[in-house]
This record gives sequence, C-alpha cells and structure tokens, in this order.
Amino acid sequence: MTHEYLTYRELADRLGIKLESARKTVLRKGWKRIQGNDGIARIVVPNASLPSPKDNAPDTSHEMLALETEIKHLKEMLEVTKQDRDRWHALAVRPWWRRLAG
Repeated sequence: MTHEYLTYRELADRLGIKLESARKTVLRKGWKRIQGNDGIARIVVPNASLPSPKDNAPDTSHEMLALETEIKHLKEMLEVTKQDRDRWHALAVRPWWRRLAG
C-alpha cells in the first residue's frame, strides 16, 4: 500500500474540508504523524483514503457554455462597433461642404 506525506493544510485541501476537521480525521483514523526538520508535522496518509484527481475536478460544462455565450455576445458587440466606426469614418472623410449640404 502506498502513502503520501501531507501537512494538515494539504490534507484539508485534498479532502475539501476545514483544517480542524483534517486534524480530527487524522486522530480518528489513527494515521501516523511525523515531525519534519522544519517543525511542520506531516501525516502519513494512505493513497486509498485520498480522492482521485478526477473526483476533485469540478463540472465545468455549464461554465464553458456561459463563456461561449459571452464570447458570442462580445463578437456581436465588436461587429456593431466596427460598423459604427466605419460609418463615422465615411462621414469624416467627406469634404466639409458635403457635410453641410447633406
């Protein structure tokens, strides 16, 4: 069985729980604690107890749909802005007497 050495903070992040809950989990499961030379405790956590990376991955399909909708909206706004710019440019390059006469 393989293990990982994690700090309480890392364990809490991996499990998606609060720091105090991680401390209680370590006590409840009886996982070994090792004091590092840096003074930080590391917990020997069996890999089977940690969620796999795909379990932690959030569902981003709705976010992707929202971003695609936003991109479409921004492209439409850009096109309208370009048309407005071209219309103003056409007016600006006309001779002054044509602008007065209409």
